[in-house]
Amino acid sequence: MSQNQEKGDCFPAEFNHLLKVGITDLDGKQFVLVHGNLADLPQDEEVNHAWVEEGEIVHEVSNGQDLRLPKAAYYAQFKVTKTRRYSVMEAMRNGAEKMGPWDQ
Repeated sequence: MSQNQEKGDCFPAEFNHLLKVGITDLDGKQFVLVHGNLADLPQDEEVNHAWVEEGEIVHEVSNGQDLRLPKAAYYAQFKVTKTRRYSVMEAMRNGAEKMGPWDQ
């Protein structure tokens, strides 16, 4: 993940990835879209990044990446805070207006 990612595509990229991998998991039992803060990104945003979680695996597909990382390692490395989780159905409802972040 780039240190200068504030102009990245995480919100639409991860939203689209969630729809691709989780479309049959509408209630979010397997896949969730997560909006949260990463310590290495500008902290003037309430939520500054998005990723998809599949149980204990993080899918990071923003800015052309295609990574699968252990959730515990991802959270520790990037000092994740302020997470908000959305099922596929919740993401689809919110995404009708904009790709995110949604709680601002």
